[in-house]
Amino acid sequence: MHPIPEYLHWDLWLGPARERPYNSRWVEWHTWRDFATGQLGNWGCHTMNVFFKGLKLDTLWQPGGDEGRTVRLDVELSDVHEGTFPNWEIIHYQFPARAELPPLTVHWYNGNGQAPGPRAMIEERMGRRLDWGDAGEKRWQDHAGCLVIGSEGMLHANGHNTEITLLPAEKFRDFKGPAESLPRSPGHEREWLNACKGGPKALSNFDYSAPLAELVLLGNVATLHGKPLTYDPPAMKITDLPEANAALKREYRAGWTL
Repeated sequence: MHPIPEYLHWDLWLGPARERPYNSRWVEWHTWRDFATGQLGNWGCHTMNVFFKGLKLDTLWQPGGDEGRTVRLDVELSDVHEGTFPNWEIIHYQFPARAELPPLTVHWYNGNGQAPGPRAMIEERMGRRLDWGDAGEKRWQDHAGCLVIGSEGMLHANGHNTEITLLPAEKFRDFKGPAESLPRSPGHEREWLNACKGGPKALSNFDYSAPLAELVLLGNVATLHGKPLTYDPPAMKITDLPEANAALKREYRAGWTL
């Protein structure tokens, strides 16, 4: 146990998380399940947004429609630990058909180059080296991103979806994109403030962002148990690993309940 620094109100810092003695390592909060959501929470919500909306995965969360709209997760990982995240993880999200769109599989790779296999495969498909601090400008420009692979080509987005590239580049050199149809964002802080003042809903409002976050963080539930699972979005439950449902919510400690 470490002495609490004078400037730190430990109870306030813990918030709704489980009570525990102070230790300076807890303050490195990004690495602990009780305080953070790992790289899935850091980057998955950005990189998965492209296909979540573009390929209508959000419709699986909407009321009505066909029964059996379940999402399957299979995992490969370095280790299972209740308190922290794996050193590396590969998560395969399998989605059913949505209206006219066929079933879809999404592969999430994370692990600072330790996850086996993905780098060589992605670089071969993209036709260039990934800048993971050891290639290109060596500025970690590819520290996060998304590669959508279709039958006629590929779409690559950087970590925040601010740069979109169609591949192979030669094939799409003269491609003219569709006319802009979505409003341009002034920035998420300004969107939030405008909505609070009675303006339009933010583009990533809770009706949209909550299902996206739910999907992304299912990966952390899968790595917590180290087992595959099937999730029913309308029912908001895991159907084939009952003990994993406890991880879909948390108990707030006394004094911090809503």
